[in-house]
Amino acid sequence: MTGSSWAPAAPDPTTCSEVWLPPKPTAAVLDAARRLGRVTLAPVLAAFATLLLSESRRRGLDRLAFLARDGHLLMTVTALVAAGASITSPQLLYVHLTRRSTALAAAGHLQAPELSLAAGVRAGAATWGSALAYYGIDGDAAGELLASIGAKETSLLPHGSQLAGLIEHDHWQSQVRSLARQRRDLLAAYLRQSRLADGSSAAIVDIGWRATIQHNLMRLAATINDAPCPAGLYLGLWADDPGAIPTGLDCTGLITDLRRRRRLDEAGAWYVACLLEAICRADEGTTVGYRCAGNTVEPILAGPGPARSAESRSQEVVAQVRAGVIEGIAERHFLTSANNLQLRSDAQRRLLRLAFFPDAGEIVVASHLVHTEGHAPDWSSPLVLDDRPNPLLTPRRWLAGLASPWRGGYVMATGRGAAHLHRGLESLLIMAPPGLRQSIRRFALGLATSRHRLIRPRR
Repeated sequence: MTGSSWAPAAPDPTTCSEVWLPPKPTAAVLDAARRLGRVTLAPVLAAFATLLLSESRRRGLDRLAFLARDGHLLMTVTALVAAGASITSPQLLYVHLTRRSTALAAAGHLQAPELSLAAGVRAGAATWGSALAYYGIDGDAAGELLASIGAKETSLLPHGSQLAGLIEHDHWQSQVRSLARQRRDLLAAYLRQSRLADGSSAAIVDIGWRATIQHNLMRLAATINDAPCPAGLYLGLWADDPGAIPTGLDCTGLITDLRRRRRLDEAGAWYVACLLEAICRADEGTTVGYRCAGNTVEPILAGPGPARSAESRSQEVVAQVRAGVIEGIAERHFLTSANNLQLRSDAQRRLLRLAFFPDAGEIVVASHLVHTEGHAPDWSSPLVLDDRPNPLLTPRRWLAGLASPWRGGYVMATGRGAAHLHRGLESLLIMAPPGLRQSIRRFALGLATSRHRLIRPRR
């Protein structure tokens, strides 16, 4: 990939941090990006918006709150579809609720299980700093916490009993409880300000996948009387473990929902999750918390950093994909006389094709897009890793590439035969017990050593 580069974010080898900078796109790449938006994604996103508006009418909702950052394009598309079809739309809001800004307020504490959960969302090595950043704790607050147990932000997070023993320290626990109370009060005030705490006529809207933010709001509602948990309407709900989506949540996956059926055609959106996120994501820092500004509460956005620079470098390509989406929605030929079931089925079919058999142009576009994690400001990865060996000639190197955030794009880039094998294997695995699926995938990745390891984020 000419023009791209990997650069270490810090000299400390224990951090394993690295930032991938997207290459400068050519005119051909920009044309392919526009086509990806117009031909492939516009019908899918328009179907989502149509189903969203239909579900809103059924529920009698008067507000739809699209979550930062991935809800940005979804809100734009919903407004366009409503206007084009002359549909009366609920009020569309853009709200700064993220996993990082809600996690500590919801948990109220940080014990070993919470920190281990943060370590499971890998972007480089799991350090004390990245684990705390998962809960929106960084800067001076993180420094004070770690000083109380004699740890450093760049040190690797320990496991098991060693981790549990360290954080039993009284000073650690009291500081965390104090931070959690502050975050809880600010979050509740932001929810009231955003009119998400004044009744049941609002729903949050996002891509998905595990409804983590909504689950955090449900846990918050249990401790704050005037902050009820809104419904959740998602493009997709999916997880390797069906139990990862809490049964008590009022949530619906409009295109993909594992509770309808656990089959590959239902799961297409999950297999292109990182591609959808990279395109729908607003060009702004992730929300890490809130602060009072006079009589209002305003979000605190993550500042500049290597990962944000990588995201910004991909914006020229993202802008062309978005322009193509808007063009495709303006054509509207795919919405004529289609009922909701047909719209969902067509969207699933398109996503399944994109997930496992993307064309050369789609792979090239994805090779210019970046995957990041909000709690890892010094890490990013290309959606499709640029080392694409022949699976028969160098199987060990090929297996290492399965760490690509968009695995199907990588496999297809190495050969159609490999793509057919990948699709067949996923068809079998999707019906297998969760533990077996995880073991097989970890075994495949464990056969090779790659500097680009990635575990899917728990969203």
